Amino acid sequence: MKAAKKGFTLVELLVVLGILGVLMSVLFPAVSTIQFKSSLTAVSVRGRNLYTAIFDANTDRQKLGLSNVWPRTSAGSNTSTGDPDIADQGFNSATDYFNELFDMDNVGDSKQWEPFVSKDALKTLYGNGVNPPTGGQILQQENVTWIIAANVQDEMDDIIPVLLSRNMKASDLLKEYDGKKNDKVSLGTANGAKFDTPFSNKGFVLVTKGGSVVSGDGGRYCTYQVIYNKQAFEISDAGEDTDEFTYLTPAGVEAPQ
Repeated sequence: MKAAKKGFTLVELLVVLGILGVLMSVLFPAVSTIQFKSSLTAVSVRGRNLYTAIFDANTDRQKLGLSNVWPRTSAGSNTSTGDPDIADQGFNSATDYFNELFDMDNVGDSKQWEPFVSKDALKTLYGNGVNPPTGGQILQQENVTWIIAANVQDEMDDIIPVLLSRNMKASDLLKEYDGKKNDKVSLGTANGAKFDTPFSNKGFVLVTKGGSVVSGDGGRYCTYQVIYNKQAFEISDAGEDTDEFTYLTPAGVEAPQ
C-alpha cells in the first residue's frame, strides 16, 4: 500500500496566497504610517541637535565678545587679516554656510579640522533620503537637509522658524503675522519647494528661534497657525547696518513674504 503524499493542493495554496494578500493590504498602510512617523522623529531630533550646536557656539562666542554664527547674507566690516571669522562672511546658500560652519575643507584631518560647532553635529545635515557627500567631503546641495534663517537678530521673536526641513517653501513664510491667518505653507517640489526629500508633501519639521521643534502631517498641519502657534509678530525692516531677514535654502536665497 502506497503512503499518502503530504502537501498543499493548488486550491489550498491559492487560499493561503489570498489570505496573505488581504493581510498585506490591511497592514501596509499601518507600516507606512509607522515608517513616516519614525522618519519625522529622526529628522526632528537632528534639527534640535543642530539648533543646540549653534546655540551653544553662540553662547561660547558671546563670552569672548564675538558675534553669533547664524549666517549673514553680506560680509561684515571686519578689517582683520588672515582667515575671516564666520560672522564676517556673507552666504548665498545654506550649502555654502554649512561648508564653512563645519570647516568641510578639513574634515578627516584631526589636526586641521576646526568647525565652529560641535563636530558631532555634522551628522545632523543628512539622513532620511538626504545622502552624505561622496567622492569628497565638500557638501553639495543634495547633502543638506536644512533651510536656515539668515540675519537673525537677538530681538526677533522666539516663535520665528530658524531651521526648516528643505521640502518646505520658505518664501511662503511671513515677516509679520496677526495670529489669525491660516494659509498652508507649500511642501514638496510639486507645490513649489525646491526639494522633495525628506518628506515630499506629506510632512515637515522646523525649529524656532526659541528652540521649540514643530513637526507634523503636511496635509493637515503645515499652516500659519501651527507654525507660529497663533502668536502675532513683526520682523522690523533692517537698518543701515543690518541685512534683511531671509532664508537660505541649500540651492540659494529664498526670502519670506
